[in-house]
Amino acid sequence: MAVEVGNIVGVYFRVTEENGQLVDETPEGSPFVFKVGAGEVIKGIEENVLGMEVGEEKDFTLSPDEAFGPYREDLLKSLPMELFPEDVKVGQVFKTSDPEGNPLFFKVKEIKDGSVIADFNHPLAGKTLNFHLKVVFIE
Repeated sequence: MAVEVGNIVGVYFRVTEENGQLVDETPEGSPFVFKVGAGEVIKGIEENVLGMEVGEEKDFTLSPDEAFGPYREDLLKSLPMELFPEDVKVGQVFKTSDPEGNPLFFKVKEIKDGSVIADFNHPLAGKTLNFHLKVVFIE
């Protein structure tokens, strides 16, 4: 049985950046499970898992456009320092909400002139990613 749109699949994966730095991987015995075609994972993963069979392994590379998108300067926002704790540091991650109440995360990129430069880009935006995928079940 090959993976088709609508299947529930379990996969083991390993993701690295171009320089080989590990980004994420599934622990042995705990496959990542998703429904193909439901938009639960990035499009590049869905496209690559189609047609794979249980036990099959595959290596592929996704460009930023196929993964988490390009890094966008317009997603850097200057926020007043008063909104943050006194001990705020570059690299800290904060959670807020959009106008509809959906969660938004941002990372403190810089602190300057009484402002915090908040980076609302996905942490992997602008990065080319290498994937190793193994299908462990198909439903």
